Order: sequence, then structure tokens, then C-alpha cells
Amino acid sequence: TQENTEPSPAPMAEQPTTEEDSYARDIDRAIARDKLRASYSKLGWAFVAMTVAWYVVAQTLVDQVYTLAPHIYESYWFSILASTLPLYTIGIPLLYLLVRKLPTEIPERKKLKLSHFLILFIISQTIMLAGSLMGESFVSMLASLTGINFENSLNETLDVPLWLSMLTTVICAPVFEELIFRKLLMDRMLPHGELAAILVSSLLFGAFHGNFYQFFYAAMLGLLLAFLYARTGNWLNGVLLHMVINFFGGVVPTLITNWLDYDTFLTLGEEELMPYISEHLGAYAALMGMTAMRFGLAIAGLILLIVHFRKFTVRRREDQLTHGDALTNAFSNGGIIAAIVTCALLFGLWFLSAWVS
Repeated sequence: TQENTEPSPAPMAEQPTTEEDSYARDIDRAIARDKLRASYSKLGWAFVAMTVAWYVVAQTLVDQVYTLAPHIYESYWFSILASTLPLYTIGIPLLYLLVRKLPTEIPERKKLKLSHFLILFIISQTIMLAGSLMGESFVSMLASLTGINFENSLNETLDVPLWLSMLTTVICAPVFEELIFRKLLMDRMLPHGELAAILVSSLLFGAFHGNFYQFFYAAMLGLLLAFLYARTGNWLNGVLLHMVINFFGGVVPTLITNWLDYDTFLTLGEEELMPYISEHLGAYAALMGMTAMRFGLAIAGLILLIVHFRKFTVRRREDQLTHGDALTNAFSNGGIIAAIVTCALLFGLWFLSAWVS
């Protein structure tokens, strides 16, 4: 046999020491923290600017119309127009101008299957019911402590004409809310980690509603919509799901309560109740059917949430901060703190208006 005369491999280059690796990682983490805090702070201040501009313009519009044309001020459509038009025409464009230059990351686009869409809708009914119960319980506790009678503004939507409810609740609100919280904000939060982007955008989405009746279910629904956007990369999927949820939770009850003349129904005594039901049997059956369906869907949604819970996981790339580190820095910067304070002021205005009235 011949002796192996192949040259031995060249020695490998000396690898960095463990101490050097640790130092480099610390530098990378520090840079990532600085970038995250700077980006989130700019987003927070932009959110504040949008909200303040919206409220200032809306209040100015209300004051001017109240002074110059009180008959318009008292119309049902004016309050809706005054509360939404300044946001859509001034607030959102201002938000875009302030955040447009920040780095973005758009999730990989994937097709949403119809079966997955239906599962998410059913789970949303669990979220809506649980969040509504939490909100009503919290407001009841607040009322008992303060002696203030808080009116649920959602009840006012039952008196809105159907076409206006469709326009504002089913079309405009889903489109513009998803544009703000899932597209404009999340695209600029995702480069720094998925978990922080989902949680911060959802919390702001809930707080943006400005009252405790809507805060809990809106924040939890925001988690579902944010996760949907992170997994499909198409914010229009969230718009569609949001539309279906609002139609089922807003327009359908309006149709049924108008059919039943719900205001009259609530004022009836025991002797008048049964004759009224017999005269409006179809409407009453629809009301009971809707109530049963919503509870049935909520139970089914809870089961589906338990079965599919492991699929609701968030991802982290190697070049991103840990979830805990990202969350800590996402909330501990001037802009996001200012945004939270601004939302707290919205809740304060809601509390004050209930106290004054």
C-alpha cells in the first residue's frame, strides 16, 4: 500500500472568543433597542398628532354648527359626520405624512382559505361576547363607585338609519381602522419584532375607541386582526373580516330591533308584553334566534380557540430582540407613552361627559 502523502488541511482561522461574541451581541442588541425605541416613539407621536387633530377639528366643527345652524346640529347624521369626517380627511393623512419615511416590513403574502376565514369569524364572536361582558362589568363597577350613569354609545346606533349604519359601521370604519392600525402602524413596527407590533397596535386600537364599553373587545379583536395581517400580509383580509363582524354585530341587530320596535318593547308591562309579542311574532322570533345564534357561535368559537391555540404563535428572527426585550422598549419611549396618555384623556372626556349629563 502507498503511504498517504496528501497535504494536511490548513488550520482553520481562529474563531472569536466567547467574550468577543458576547460583546458583539451586546452591541447588536443595543443598536436594535435604539432603533426600536426611535421608531416606536415616532409612531406614538404621529398617533398623538392624528388624534389631537381629529378631535380639535371635530370639536371646532361642532361648535360652529351649534352656533350658526342649530337645526343641523340636532340632526342624527351630523354627529356621525362630525365624528368621522375629520379623522378620514385630516387625521389619517397627517398620520401618513409623519410615518411614511420610517422603515417598513410587509409580511409575506399568503392566500387566506375560506375555512380559515370562517374559523376566525367564529372565534371573533367569542372575543366580542367576552369583551362586551368585561366592558359592561367594568362600567357597572365604575358606576357603583361614582354614582354616574354611563350611557353605552353603541345603543345609539340602533336608531341610525340602515343606509347610514351600513356606510359608517360596515364600510368606512373597517377600511380606515385597518388602514391605521394594521397597515400604517404595523408595517413600521414589524421590523422590530412581531409580538410587540401585534400587542402595541392592538392596545392602541382598543384605547382609540375612548370608552370602556368598547375597549376590551376592541383590543382583543385587534389581536386577532393583527395576527391575521402578520400571517397573510394582506390588510384587506382584515378589512373583510372586520366588515363581516360589524355587519353581524351592528346592522343585523338594527334590522331586528327596528322590526320589533325595540324601544316600545322595553317599555311594556307584563300584561301588554304577550299581546305585543303575538302581534310581532316574526320579529320576536328573529330576536331570540339572533341571541341564540350569537351565544352558540361564542361557544363554538371558544372550542375552536382551544383547538387551534397552538397555531396563534408569534415569530422572532435571529436579528431581532427577544420578545420581552422588544416589549419593554416598545412601551418605554416618549411617543408610545404620549399615545397612551392621549388615549387616557379620551377616556377622561368620556367619563366627564357622563358626569356632566
